[in-house]
Amino acid sequence: MFEKNYAEGPLHFLVLTLALIDFFALMENFLRNLEHLGINEETAKVFWEVTFFYDYFAYLKSVPMLLCVAVLYIGFIARRNAPLQVGYLESAPK
Repeated sequence: MFEKNYAEGPLHFLVLTLALIDFFALMENFLRNLEHLGINEETAKVFWEVTFFYDYFAYLKSVPMLLCVAVLYIGFIARRNAPLQVGYLESAPK
C-alpha cells in the first residue's frame, strides 16, 4: 500500500498545471490551424499570429517540472527522516 505524505497535494497540483499547459498549447495549435480543419482561410488567417504557448512552451513547462523534482526530493528527505512506525498494523482496531 502506498504511504501518504505531505508531498502528494502539491505534486497533484503541479501535474494538473503541466496537463493544463499541454491542453492550452494544443488548443492554440488548433486555433492557428483552423484552415486545415475546414474553416475558411480568410477567417482562419486572423488567428495565425496567436503564438503565446508556441513561443513560451519550454519556459512554461520548465518551472512546474523543476518544482515537481523539488517536491519529490523534499518528500524523499521527509520520508527518510521520519520515524519508523513499527506495529502500525498490529495496533489497528479489529
